[in-house]
Amino acid sequence: MSLWWRFVFWWRPDPRPFAGALWVRRLLVAACLLAVVLTHPCAKSVAAASWGLVMFALTGCLLEAHMRTVWAGPEDLNRAWFRTITRALRNVLSVAWWVFLMSIPIAAILPAYSCYGDRAKVTQALALVTGVRQDITDRAANTLRLSDVGQGLQVPANDLFTLATVGNDGTIMLFMQDPGAALVLQPQWQDAAAGTVRWVCRGAPLKAMPAECRTP
Repeated sequence: MSLWWRFVFWWRPDPRPFAGALWVRRLLVAACLLAVVLTHPCAKSVAAASWGLVMFALTGCLLEAHMRTVWAGPEDLNRAWFRTITRALRNVLSVAWWVFLMSIPIAAILPAYSCYGDRAKVTQALALVTGVRQDITDRAANTLRLSDVGQGLQVPANDLFTLATVGNDGTIMLFMQDPGAALVLQPQWQDAAAGTVRWVCRGAPLKAMPAECRTP
């Protein structure tokens, strides 16, 4: 009997997960894998969409088990419910097994590249304030103090910033719209006697920050 005919009528019971309708399992596995991608921290999709896909997969597992049990032939109602539940559990375990196996390469590849675009834009924003940071570093080295080292300095206007300020103490604050991020660059003494300054960068969200703004 052809595959589609078995899916419609299920002419005999079969305890195997998704017996005669393997394409249903493939569809549910694809939905769960898409949910894995959407729930990644760097994904821009709405989290509710991923939950909807998971619920779709669970509903598909239960519906397939119910169809296979009911259409297999008349039987006692209590026994039919028991078979439906056990077959649905087998379906869930079958889908979970394939999702686990196929999620391994996704887990290895996705984190390395999914945040790259946002971090590249933040890195570009940091490069635009290099001149201001150098001016503050030079003032601190000449005056051997950090007070008023940022007075009169401004960050060059750029479409990346929605707001950029330079405090009198040299602290630079940057606010970005794409990606939605905020950064604080603060000068601190590395060697006060020699006038050596080091810069501390902090920002949020961490997933969009380059390495220099994520390490304490």
